[in-house]
Amino acid sequence: QVILAWMASLGGHVQPSTIKAYLTSVYSLHTDANISSDAMDSPIMQHLIQEIKWYHGKCYCCPVQPITLSILLSIIEQLCPGITPGHTVLQAAFCLAYSRLLHSGEFTTGKGKYNPSLNLSHNNIEFVPNFNNITHAHLTLPASKTNPFHRGVTITIAAAPGWVTCPIAALKMMYIKLPHQPQAPLFK
Repeated sequence: QVILAWMASLGGHVQPSTIKAYLTSVYSLHTDANISSDAMDSPIMQHLIQEIKWYHGKCYCCPVQPITLSILLSIIEQLCPGITPGHTVLQAAFCLAYSRLLHSGEFTTGKGKYNPSLNLSHNNIEFVPNFNNITHAHLTLPASKTNPFHRGVTITIAAAPGWVTCPIAALKMMYIKLPHQPQAPLFK
């Protein structure tokens, strides 16, 4: 309650990004002092931040439309994975993002510099039960929009055998065709 009141008092004259930076510092202090920080993950706090963004005129007036299966299929149809290395990476990125509804910032570095504590690297994927007999995989997102304190979130990626959009098949092809270091960016 105290943190919510403090955020609300800042909302009229402090930018939302600055408030989020303040919250990150408070979260860090709570972690260091071994104090519960459950309140900082509450939907009420996230809603308050969204309202402050709206107040400052940072609402998203032009929402981005989702990629549908037909759009994904037409994109994949134009690619030559296995032949063109960049296409192999693109297919893996598109199929993974589509299968788990990932935001672009969750699987790319955008314009920023690669940071393994924030961006996906090859060691963020665990193939289950093993690489030769994959049934599914675990993807650990180091950071995301819904995880502003960078605790990491693990999601399961299911195989879709026989489908050209299967994220597991696309990732496996990328791992075979393009050897990598564990800390290297997953998609570059």
